[in-house]
Amino acid sequence: MRIIVCSIVFVLFIILSISFTRKSETVIRHQQIEEVKIGNQIWMTRNLNVDTLSNGDPIVEAKTVEEWRQAFRNKIPTWCYYNNDPANAEEYGKLYNEIAIADSRGLAPKGWRIPSQQDWLILREFLGGRKLAGRKMKSEEGWAKSGNGNNESGFNAKPSGIRTFPMIVRNQGFMMKDFFSYWWSSHKDKRTKEFWVVSLSAKDNHFFSTFDTYGLDGYAVRCIKNPE
Repeated sequence: MRIIVCSIVFVLFIILSISFTRKSETVIRHQQIEEVKIGNQIWMTRNLNVDTLSNGDPIVEAKTVEEWRQAFRNKIPTWCYYNNDPANAEEYGKLYNEIAIADSRGLAPKGWRIPSQQDWLILREFLGGRKLAGRKMKSEEGWAKSGNGNNESGFNAKPSGIRTFPMIVRNQGFMMKDFFSYWWSSHKDKRTKEFWVVSLSAKDNHFFSTFDTYGLDGYAVRCIKNPE
């Protein structure tokens, strides 16, 4: 009888240990995810800040220009903090290369996705269109040149900047923090072969979209929830 009781206790211990481990991994990967409903869509209220793909495989951190370029050449999913400063993670999330966006293993956490071109357009139109949406999306503080929004939507867009290498640039390619937000979409243009990107600026309330991106660029990611 004692052997049976001990066996049951041991099995329960193993089950609880596994459950706790899975919960811990979920908490770490989904740390502080908050959401807001805008129209019929549900968006994260912060930029993505994960260092693994959805299956748990690691995403490489690249600090130097050469590390970032080499990762792109070798088709390796890569991330960085703006200015390589971990203090920027909480407010601005991470910047990701396009390899991470395109990876078939998935960058977004389970139940979420990188927005499509159509997802972004639906959001834009619901918030008043191209010339008005930005004010309702931008946070109430943090934008340069009096470019703050009213965050009426709850989207809470922060000016996270970019990492770019179309030319020789200073500061390891980091630029535009406090002035611009750029986010990846999952849509790749057939003509330019580049991913569709959207942005907000401190200078106005426009919601801007473009295919004119560069493969080495690093942008933020804001996820949208999958329909239930």
